[in-house]
Amino acid sequence: MGNIQSRIAILNEMYKDKVDVIIEDATNNEEGIGTKVVLVLKKD
Repeated sequence: MGNIQSRIAILNEMYKDKVDVIIEDATNNEEGIGTKVVLVLKKD
């Protein structure tokens, strides 16, 4: 995770805060287990 956070920080420096990552516990999904990761790429 630290490596990914570093890469996201580099992308945000290059593209002026256009990348967001949201990580959630997905225990409320149909299977009852897992992790949900959402990558948001903002356009101009």
